[in-house]
Amino acid sequence: MDNLTAVWRFQDPEVADSEYVKTKFTNIKVLMDKGAALATITHPSTNATPLGLALMTFRENLDVIQLFLDRGALVTEDEVEIIKQFIARNTDMATLSALLLGLAEISIQLSEKPKADCELSADPEDEISWSLLRDELLQTAEHVIYKVAERIATELQRSGYGETESILACGLCEALQNCHEEITRCLLEIGASPNWRDELGNTPALMVLQPHLKLGADCITDQIKVLLDFGAEQIWRTYTIFRLACSIIGMENEYWETGRYLYQTE
Repeated sequence: MDNLTAVWRFQDPEVADSEYVKTKFTNIKVLMDKGAALATITHPSTNATPLGLALMTFRENLDVIQLFLDRGALVTEDEVEIIKQFIARNTDMATLSALLLGLAEISIQLSEKPKADCELSADPEDEISWSLLRDELLQTAEHVIYKVAERIATELQRSGYGETESILACGLCEALQNCHEEITRCLLEIGASPNWRDELGNTPALMVLQPHLKLGADCITDQIKVLLDFGAEQIWRTYTIFRLACSIIGMENEYWETGRYLYQTE
């Protein structure tokens, strides 16, 4: 059995019994320590790299993914496309959650690469820049989050961690306060309420305006726009609350355009 076939068998769920899984990482590492170029080769029949195969399969591959990356695995558009296709047809939450961890690991590895290593493909015709690949991975990760967030909230509710509405609302507030617009939109699309109130009566919009956050004007404007798009109540008559928040942090002039936008939406 050649090295490529061995790696392919490691990724085959039909042969992945418990004993086989336990030895998978060790065997792959031994092959690589002996000189097998498993981090950079392409399987002849699938045209996929071992890294791509690892990403496509089970959650126990996280250590293998890390090993491939440590040994210089090339991450190209082909790997990203494999991941996208796999997500599109897969509905298993555990597998998707594991894939999200794999994407996070790749993103971390890429962010740590020196600038000289930004071009990751050995073939100049297939080169993809670090920044473009990072954006692709981020979009893919957001898609995974979209697919699993609602089910995660449901599972948390079943486990006694509160109602789905409050779980999604807490996630929404975190996304708003950290300027994650796409995650904000995702959570609203799957059912988070833009008019949810906490025990103090604060809505998501009011939480964005908390003075201690010191969010940028663009961030606040974009987040408020998203909330309005999904039916948030316009509780800021003549944007009094908004201007108060700006005054407290001493940056009223910077936020004037945002305030004017809010005023125009009344």
